[in-house]
Amino acid sequence: KHMLEQADKGYKIISLCQPDGFQPCQCEDCGKLYNTGKNWGEKIWILHRDLARHLHKDRPGTKVFLLSYGLTWMPPETFKEFPPNAIIMLCRMWPDHLKAWGECKVPAGYAGYLYLWGTYNTLAYLPSTTPSKINDVVKSMHAFGVHGFHLDASFHTFGLEGPSYYT
Repeated sequence: KHMLEQADKGYKIISLCQPDGFQPCQCEDCGKLYNTGKNWGEKIWILHRDLARHLHKDRPGTKVFLLSYGLTWMPPETFKEFPPNAIIMLCRMWPDHLKAWGECKVPAGYAGYLYLWGTYNTLAYLPSTTPSKINDVVKSMHAFGVHGFHLDASFHTFGLEGPSYYT
């Protein structure tokens, strides 16, 4: 319902993500959901794929970001093709993740989540990366087919990281 409401407001891309600190339901019915046992990453992928399919049918042309994060760092095990409107937002772009994602068909492509720069992995008020490192990251993301980037949070230390943001 929320996705349809957002599409009806004119949004062309809708985000569908599990939150930080996701805690799975412990009830018996949810445990049986999709016959995936306790594999909650798989349950999330199946649910999100199905919601993307419905959105594609009900609001053609509206795309949906599906977040590869936390329990869904790696691609699904039970399917390897996403609906034509699904964009995968990759939060980890390490070689093993990219290799696994390279085996999936994602017609709408990928986006990159730029907290992988390291902002959350350093002390505040220090630069988290260099322009050279960002250049390497951007080149690898482009080669993989990433169409856009999302910067989580704000420019933490623009004076020190300005050249990296510019890169």
